[in-house]
Amino acid sequence: MKTKFWVLPIFLFLASLNITAQAAEVGVTDSEIRIGQFAALSGPAAELGKRMQLGIQAHFTAINAAGGIKGRKLTLVSRDDGY
Repeated sequence: MKTKFWVLPIFLFLASLNITAQAAEVGVTDSEIRIGQFAALSGPAAELGKRMQLGIQAHFTAINAAGGIKGRKLTLVSRDDGY
């Protein structure tokens, strides 16, 4: 079951590598890449959602400390789906 918690951060990381410098993308600037997350941050599944948020944030912190993605810092924008 522990491997499920690594699927989302790995997917987000791999998806972020595919960003190109073509036309402007929503959430992508010269200095930042914003990635959205909808998760249960309240309600009966809140603990799961909060831990996913912490895991993603920890991974983004490590990527940003290493210089980001092509110089862009990753930013997580989380919204509560209220599960």
